[in-house]
Amino acid sequence: MTTRVAPGGLIHTGGSVVDTLSSATPRDSPGDVSFPLLVLSGHAEAVCATAWSKDGKKALTGSEDKTAKIFDAQTGHCLHTLVGHEGQILGLAISPDGTRLVTASGDRTARVWNPNNGSCLRILEGHTGQVFSGYFSPGCR
Repeated sequence: MTTRVAPGGLIHTGGSVVDTLSSATPRDSPGDVSFPLLVLSGHAEAVCATAWSKDGKKALTGSEDKTAKIFDAQTGHCLHTLVGHEGQILGLAISPDGTRLVTASGDRTARVWNPNNGSCLRILEGHTGQVFSGYFSPGCR
């Protein structure tokens, strides 16, 4: 299985996401050993996509289990599980002002969500193939 490092120090393998950005070397361990400070878990299948909110307070994950999750990036607590896609989540992004989240899926749709309450605001349909990513322009609110 491939391990990928994403912005913010997230490494994802399998169904969990590990934050290694804040890793430290234990005083009694020889060499350059690091360990995870935070593990984000809860997906039933492999994590395919990760992102951080601009303020660093939320970590986002998308999975082959057809869900996305919003975590508190300090505690690792899952704030919301976003359910509705019929295919794996291949990409996700949060708007610069933190008021919207987009998920891109293998089900040929993208969905816009409210990250504060986990509600789906809009389904973007009409793609003829899988949707791999979504983005917000820098001035988007």
